[in-house]
Amino acid sequence: WVTTLLAGLMALCFLSANADTKDPSDVLGSWSFQTKPYRQGQCIMTGTMRLSSHPTEGLYECELTAVEVCSMWGRSVVLQQCQARRFGNQVSIRSEITEML
Repeated sequence: WVTTLLAGLMALCFLSANADTKDPSDVLGSWSFQTKPYRQGQCIMTGTMRLSSHPTEGLYECELTAVEVCSMWGRSVVLQQCQARRFGNQVSIRSEITEML
């Protein structure tokens, strides 16, 4: 499940909750996401994430809540701590589940 979660996060389509920020390259703040269907179309993941500043340029602290819905076993919700790194116009996220909600 964790492998699927990480693979799903790499394919995220982020939607800014702060669409009218001053700088369009600023990724700080709250975001929502949704993956494309995976596991042969049986699962989808949605959630929210908050990116906050980190002392190192291009690195961000983050926390996310992910909701996975799969037709074969139902719904699961997890809280994750993560770090994000910015590479140009892309953001790479590494997360670890800290709590099943």
